[in-house]
Formats: sequence, C-alpha cells, structure tokens
Amino acid sequence: MFKKGVLRSEVIQRFVFLTKGPLQPVVGARRLRDLQTLQILAQLRPVLLCEWTPENEPNIPAHDTLLPEAKFPIERHFIGRKREHPAILKMAAQTMGFFQTEFDSDYSPEIRTFLNSHLKDGDALWASRLRMMQHIEDRLSTHFPTFLDVAQVEGDLKLDEVLSDPSQWAYIWRAYRCARYEKSQITRAAHVFVSTDIDQARLKSASPNVEVSLLTSTLVRPTYTRNLIEKPNVRPQKLILVGGDFDYKPAYEGLLWLHQEVYPRIKAHYSAQGLLPPTFVIGSHNAPTFRKNPCDPFSVAEYQTPEERDALYRSADLSVFPMRTGRGSRMPILEAMAHALPIVASGRASDGIHARPGIEFVLVDDPDSYTTAILRLLRDSGFRKSLGTAARSYYLMEHDAESLRPKQIEMIAQITRVSSSGEFSVLRNKGQITPR
Repeated sequence: MFKKGVLRSEVIQRFVFLTKGPLQPVVGARRLRDLQTLQILAQLRPVLLCEWTPENEPNIPAHDTLLPEAKFPIERHFIGRKREHPAILKMAAQTMGFFQTEFDSDYSPEIRTFLNSHLKDGDALWASRLRMMQHIEDRLSTHFPTFLDVAQVEGDLKLDEVLSDPSQWAYIWRAYRCARYEKSQITRAAHVFVSTDIDQARLKSASPNVEVSLLTSTLVRPTYTRNLIEKPNVRPQKLILVGGDFDYKPAYEGLLWLHQEVYPRIKAHYSAQGLLPPTFVIGSHNAPTFRKNPCDPFSVAEYQTPEERDALYRSADLSVFPMRTGRGSRMPILEAMAHALPIVASGRASDGIHARPGIEFVLVDDPDSYTTAILRLLRDSGFRKSLGTAARSYYLMEHDAESLRPKQIEMIAQITRVSSSGEFSVLRNKGQITPR
C-alpha cells in the first residue's frame, strides 16, 4: 500500500526507468540487474528508459535488440554528459572529495531537466539505484509513485566497519554521511526493492517504516554448457580467475590481500616441488588498470562483451573471491556458478549467497584455509567437478531468470497495483491504490 505518490491519473500508462547507462553491452552487476528489472516492467507497461551517460552519447541499436521479447515498447533516451567545470572548480572538488559521499559526485542537473520536461499524468518513477534518487525532487516523488531498487544495502554496514577498525577512523565522517544519505533517499520512495533477505532485514532494521520487498537477482542462462569432463595436460598450469567489481574499493583491497597473504603460500608449495605456480588472472568488466602492477605476476583480463566474459570463464579452472569488507561480490559469484565454475570465497564476498559451503562453494577467510582450499581444488579434479556441478544446480534453482521471471512479474504487478490489464484505481480520499 502506497504511502507516497498519489497518481494524478487513474490508469498507470508507463514506467519511467532512471539509470546510469548505457545498458549495452550487458556486462557487470548493475547492468545485469537493470536488464532483469526491465524484462519485468516491460511485460506490464510501456517503459521510458532514461540512461544517463557521462561520456558522449553511445551508438546503441534500437530498443528491440535490448529486449526483443518485451510485451510493451521501451523508449530509450540518452541524457548527455556532465557539464565540464573550470580547472579551479575541479581542484576544489578534489579537495572536498574527502568529505563527500560517493554519490555526491554523480549528480547531474540534466537528469532533473529531463524529468521535468518528460513526466506526465499516469507515470510511475523507477530509480534503478540509490544515487538516481537524488535527481527526483520531492515534489515529483509526491505526485508520482516512486520505486527504488537499491539491490544491496551498505550504509550502516560501512559505518560499522569503519567504527570497528581504528585504522579507518579518519573516514568516520564520510561513512556516517553515506549511511545518512542512504537512509534519507530510501525513505523518500513509496517502495524499495533489494536482492537478498539479508539486505531486506538490514533495511527494515535501519528504517522500520520503509516498505521493502525482495527481488532476487537473476541471470539469463549461459548459451553454452561447460564441459565438466576435464582433459589432462591441456596446459601446463591451472588458471585461477580472481573475480569481483574492482571499481569497488573493498574488492580491490581483497585482491591485494590475496596477492600478499595467499599467493606467497601457494608459490612456496609449488616451488618446494620444483613446479611453476598456477596462473592468476584478474578478470572483470572493470578490471583495474595499473601504472605499475602491484599484484605481479597476476595478469589482467578485462572483458567488454558477454562473449568475452564467457570465454574467460571457460578458460578458468576455478574462481576466487577474496573480499574482506564491504557488501559482497554476489553477481560475479552467481556468474561463476552459472558457468559451473568451482568457487572459493570469503564470508564477506559471499554475503547474501545462500549456497551451501563445502557443497556448492568453499567458504574460507584466513590465509592458511584459503591456501588449503585452492590447493585441494587444483589437485583434485573430482572435487572441482562436483563443486562446479553443484554450484550450477544452485544457480538454476535459485537465480535462473527463465525460472523466476513469471513469479517476479506477478510480484511487481501486485506491488505496483498493475493488473493483467495494466490498470489500477486510486482511492483519492485516502491516497491508497487498489486493483480494479
């Protein structure tokens, strides 16, 4: 039941979907989540897709190549790059960066201008991420039902981590502002969606009055079947894929921890036998770029398309996710599971993943246990196969888009009060919305 956003029309005519674009190629956690949500909304009503592109407007094909199976049309609009500021203002912004939240730097007045000129009676706003809410003025969220997909809740988690680590106390003010920002934007939405029950519980604890629902993250099933029957001596060294979203600081710090604490142990094990250690490849759609690689001899493989991503997963023998802090590496882990890749992950990296440790993935946190788990998987092809097979089975049961989408469409229809005909009525005297 909506507490905000009484419609000025009795029939919802379209969803206005606001995100940071472009959405193609569809790689990376946020784009995958956006695609999942668009596939649901476009089965209910037409969608005005607003993609904010900080760079030049991309050359993107027509909407039917994004979602050819959509029941309703998707009208795409690219909102131009941020305005360039004089050098003195850029310098001042960098100086103030220590005190800013990570969201402040993503504000764009062009988005507000676009909304003011394109919104009309019968629209409902859908913010695809927390930072998009700052562009929706209070007067708009009052007149239009506003839905927010935060996917992952992080503010209070980040603040708790900073408070518990004396070496991070210099960042207390920034962490506090992030937590406050998250809470203030969440409470402005009529309804909030998260990707795991853990985030749902965190959000309800931090903001008890917020209407929050679980929209489980899903992935489109890979178009190939991984060959789980391994051929011996295909290459002299095993390949370990280090996964994560490396534009996220905790993921990068986890990578450094893996290199400094785990890799020397693995290298020493192989050196004692006169063998070369396995090859570590840092793989991501936003793999870090180094002026001087601090993780040598780790190599870097950045993929830009789903085809390049699939080829990277096919080449790997196992995948590791070493994050020590932060909100986890859920979507990259699910991608590895979808590709039947054996996984070694820390507790923080697998936060929100309900797979069974020891059966569908290996859960370890300290350097010795991490080393032991990797070495066992490298030498035991049977364990690699069983772990990869179980991981894919978990993905198919819990996160496969084809299986879950019908139920998720029905859930969103009920929450947004859209019936099978796409209509709903407004009880104007109480500001409530009920199905016709």
